[in-house]
Amino acid sequence: MPRSLTTRSPNGATNAAPWQTLADAGVEDPSWAYQNYHEFDRYAAGDWTETVTGTGTVAGVAAAGGAIALTNSAGIADAIYMQHPFASHQLVAGKDHFFKFKGQLSDVINTVFYCGLIATDTTPLANADSVMFLKATAQAALVLQATIGGVTTSVAIPNSTLVNATDFECGFHVTENGDIEAFFNPTTGPNTPAAGSVRGFSAVLRQPGITQVLLNLSMGLLNSTAAVHSLTVDYILGVSHR
Repeated sequence: MPRSLTTRSPNGATNAAPWQTLADAGVEDPSWAYQNYHEFDRYAAGDWTETVTGTGTVAGVAAAGGAIALTNSAGIADAIYMQHPFASHQLVAGKDHFFKFKGQLSDVINTVFYCGLIATDTTPLANADSVMFLKATAQAALVLQATIGGVTTSVAIPNSTLVNATDFECGFHVTENGDIEAFFNPTTGPNTPAAGSVRGFSAVLRQPGITQVLLNLSMGLLNSTAAVHSLTVDYILGVSHR
């Protein structure tokens, strides 16, 4: 395979404007955007609030690049819901916001799965303000949905059929004008852009509104059969422009 090309900047590089504090630092200003990224090469339970129904567990597992496994116990409604302990993403009109997730399900059809930016709630599937992906029970494809004040707007993601024990990647972009663009497997597999999509998004919610509630990085798994099911998470990422 050819080696990757390297761009050398011996005098450094910056994203700061000439009049800003780090203009001559030669390094990027990390405060330009808020980034909340978990690669899971290690796992500290205190970094997350876990809401567990049953006796399920969350633990680091051996995997290339690091991963954690949410493993439910065998009750038909057993679940593990995870959120950052402090809400830290504020959607603002005129700013860009991003979310990205990679993982896999042990049993696609017999579980409910979600991930996204969701208001702090011990039952985040119960109409909490959010922008998230949802896979319902007995379904294999993802839906993107936005909920504000108990009102949900959603769009199906075409060609987003999940496969047991197979990695998938999903993400969304809340644009400056309030559209929400959904991406499915843009870098890890075949991607089917929506009609008219220059940037390659798979589906879009047109200006469903922007919640003013602070949102959390969130993910979870709910059983719909009385068996042990698991969600393995490679990474989860949220980025908000300041």
